[in-house]
Amino acid sequence: MGINNNEPDTELQERFLICLRHLGTMRKACEAAGVARKNVYARWMQDPEFAAKYRDAVKDANDRLEEFAIERATVGHRRMKFNVKTGEPYMIDGEVPCPRGTLKPDGTPVMVAGKVPYTEYEVSDSVMIRLLEATNPGKFASRQKVEVSVNDDRAFTAAAIAAKELGLSEVQTLAMLKAMGDEIRRLQGAPPAAGADQVPPVT
Repeated sequence: MGINNNEPDTELQERFLICLRHLGTMRKACEAAGVARKNVYARWMQDPEFAAKYRDAVKDANDRLEEFAIERATVGHRRMKFNVKTGEPYMIDGEVPCPRGTLKPDGTPVMVAGKVPYTEYEVSDSVMIRLLEATNPGKFASRQKVEVSVNDDRAFTAAAIAAKELGLSEVQTLAMLKAMGDEIRRLQGAPPAAGADQVPPVT
């Protein structure tokens, strides 16, 4: 997973995995770590240990996202309230930092009376519904099944182009396409095809 510097390969891999674990997507992790996406795919295909660490990092990122979703559905997210006619935020009495910039001995600002935006915690009913559907599908899953076409030409064409850019063999390319098909079958609720290799998701 080399880039144009002299950093050790293992150190660069670890930095990428840390970025993936905290940022959650391939694109952001590659940008933050200074790694080309195609090099990540190449390393995945060549190094089973890295592939396992990649999957663990994705699981950690998914856990963080799930925790945020649960908090969003139960505790809520603080939002400012605006006047629909003027577009200005509602203001209430509160405390604001001293205009003179005076600091306390511990370095925090001295607070004085002033006006602050009014906020409320808002929970998300839609997130709550999705969580219920995921954790108890037999009771809460929607009756309307999401149809995903296995013959999505755009997705498979993009995968084939990426495989060509990576210089993958025909066997490796077929493994990637099979994995895509398995992911689509998973979304449809069908079992994966036997023997398909797992490849990193395109995020």
